[in-house]
Amino acid sequence: RTSIRSYNATISENPSMKEGDELVAKLQLDTLQTLIMFTNRGSFIYLPVFKLPEFKWKDIGQHVSNIVTMDSEEKIIAVYAVSDFKAEEYFFFTTANGMIKKTRLGDFEVSRYNRAMVAMSVKEDDELISVRKTCGKNEIAIGASNGRMVRFDENEIRSMGRSSSGVKGIDLDGATVVGAEVVEENQVVLIVTENGYGKQTVIDEYRKTHRGSKGVKALNVTEKNGPMASLKCLNPEDKLDLMIITDSG
Repeated sequence: RTSIRSYNATISENPSMKEGDELVAKLQLDTLQTLIMFTNRGSFIYLPVFKLPEFKWKDIGQHVSNIVTMDSEEKIIAVYAVSDFKAEEYFFFTTANGMIKKTRLGDFEVSRYNRAMVAMSVKEDDELISVRKTCGKNEIAIGASNGRMVRFDENEIRSMGRSSSGVKGIDLDGATVVGAEVVEENQVVLIVTENGYGKQTVIDEYRKTHRGSKGVKALNVTEKNGPMASLKCLNPEDKLDLMIITDSG
């Protein structure tokens, strides 16, 4: 946590980080809010903002394990700021092996928060790769390494408790999930392949199917293209810059 004054006084938009770290979220908060952080092993950390130690923007800061007990092998994959746990909202979870689940936001309000707790039961050979906040009536898009994408209505699955392992979201046929997004009207789907190729397509060009199906072909996987590596849904009017980083940096 750093003050707006310290942030504005620093030239760099990104904080100092240790080698190998990557920025997961950068949020403007107030001290009445609560951070909910999710890890790749299906845990979540509940942390009131006022409990965060304050540093200068250029400082490396403190590891969250110094505040909350968590497994040393876990890494944080998503962070959300919550103002009202009574809001009619949900968290939507997706794993690499295609399991999905949605859970009410209110289920993550806890009174004791000295350790990481279960957000989703994830098998040993699987990991949580995506957590998105929804209103309960959104569309969901899930992309797989074999070039398939499933698009379905969120209301096809019911809300489940935190300890649930979820249900099948996509029939992978040996592939792995590379992206899961909440879909908004008129968005475009951006796909990037392992060999560095990309394409973007208006979401409505992909027909809706159903949860647990193989979906539709979103990418023709060839030796030239390589498998799908990432899938994102974007608003074309945002005019965002795209930065792609290879494994070698």
